[in-house]
Amino acid sequence: MLLILISFAFLFLMLSVSVPLNKTVSGAVYASSGVPVQDAVVTATSGIGFGTATTDVYGRYSITSGLPSGNYNLTIFASGYVQITVENVSVTVGVTTTENAYLNYSGGISGTITDASTDIGLPNVAVVATSSDGKYGGAGTTDIFGDYVIVTNLPRGTYNVTAILPKGHVSKTLGPISVTEGAITTGNDMALEDTGIISGTVTDNSGKPLANVNVTAVSTSMAFGTAETDTTGYYSITDGLANGTYTVIATYLGATSTPLTNVSVVEGQETSNINFTMIPSPITSGIITGRVTDSKSAPIANSLVTAEGQTLFSNQSAQPDSSGNYIISTGLPNDTYNVTASGPGYLPSSQTVTVTVGNLSQADFTLTEIPSDQSGTISGTVTGGGTPLIPEYESPLIMLLLVTLAAVAIAKSSNRKVKPR
Repeated sequence: MLLILISFAFLFLMLSVSVPLNKTVSGAVYASSGVPVQDAVVTATSGIGFGTATTDVYGRYSITSGLPSGNYNLTIFASGYVQITVENVSVTVGVTTTENAYLNYSGGISGTITDASTDIGLPNVAVVATSSDGKYGGAGTTDIFGDYVIVTNLPRGTYNVTAILPKGHVSKTLGPISVTEGAITTGNDMALEDTGIISGTVTDNSGKPLANVNVTAVSTSMAFGTAETDTTGYYSITDGLANGTYTVIATYLGATSTPLTNVSVVEGQETSNINFTMIPSPITSGIITGRVTDSKSAPIANSLVTAEGQTLFSNQSAQPDSSGNYIISTGLPNDTYNVTASGPGYLPSSQTVTVTVGNLSQADFTLTEIPSDQSGTISGTVTGGGTPLIPEYESPLIMLLLVTLAAVAIAKSSNRKVKPR
């Protein structure tokens, strides 16, 4: 469950629908009582198109670019409300589609997270709530006193709340917690134990220290922690390790090592000298690496890079990470490759790259958003009921996590539909 929760941070916009080129979607977002919802994020997604807009003080929005003709899922998210999706919104280039929506109140969960030994509040701990049926979820973060409140995307139901990889402590889950729309369920406190520590060094087979090696420890109960080696080859896993027995794995590009099993961990204590020797793997491939960004140097969600050989017809691909970086390191024999980067809502871009086994080739891409004259439009108005629950503080990171949780829920077709088409 913890792995699933953490993977929410890397699953934003994992939606896919086939499409054909160029249209606008507009509308308004309202709650059930018809009060305009300001700052709602409205996102249209499909297999080839993507567009987003934010509602104004009147709840109005308009997505005017990045939407080739086709069908889209329209997701609507606002702090204090339950996120919704409208499926199969039809878009045609040069035409405006009007799509209004209303949002229901969210319930809330609050509590305090403390150190179990000192009873002092722990700041900056990410807290995630997930419904017992897996359909909904929200997130928050603790303030300087260790207090947290989650007030978005929590309709009536029961929830589990998890502290995600708290620094220097062991993750913990609390539940079930009953939630009612428009009310905050208080007193959901957690006292976290000090983490155990696993440390050691990583070298190559000649004894040379290796930097930037990822080391991960996983227990049979799915507690886990991770760290990366420094320039001296030293690593120390200092978060998330509860009492138990762990398997520790070191991963490094172009090398392998034997996982270490039955590594014992005691909370508050250090298990040291868990060392690795990385053995170089046989080199059979060249490497193509680079970064995919938009015109503002920002990474593009759901982008893809493919490399196709011109003579040997080898075809490999990779999806850039959350920073836009990608690497294709297998299946690339000596050849000249057509390398293409694409992303929903953007025009694809290609380069010709020469690859030699054992060497690194660079191919960076800046993609251009599909312009408004090649896009349809979606517009409308978003409204909601009365005054929603509003947290005293809310960081951009937590807002992103909330949107991520919402997108995951939509991808699972678990949220209710509005105005099915």
